[in-house]
Amino acid sequence: MRTTVLALLVPALVLAGCTSDPAPAPTRFNAEGDVQLTCMAHQQDPPSVDYTDPARADLGRSLAVFKYFVLNGALGYCDGAGPGAADRAWAQFYADSTSNRTPVAAILDAPGG
Repeated sequence: MRTTVLALLVPALVLAGCTSDPAPAPTRFNAEGDVQLTCMAHQQDPPSVDYTDPARADLGRSLAVFKYFVLNGALGYCDGAGPGAADRAWAQFYADSTSNRTPVAAILDAPGG
């Protein structure tokens, strides 16, 4: 009986594991050490629901974004290029969340966006 039960359960467990997609890794803002910089690095991904969904957002993570832009938002990017789509999305997240566009105006107003 034990062998029969295992024979039935193992394929079911294997199939269950194969049908569910793994949860996507949460997007994390690169605050570059949480210090004032001389230039900014580009963000790789836009804000995820871990920042934008009030039910999932973490105040500590959001405060790190806000601090970063207060300290560094007017700086250029280290590679000399303008902001990319992910950079603009984070700047817009800052502006929407704080109702203060000033620290990120250079990013949001840069040509190409």
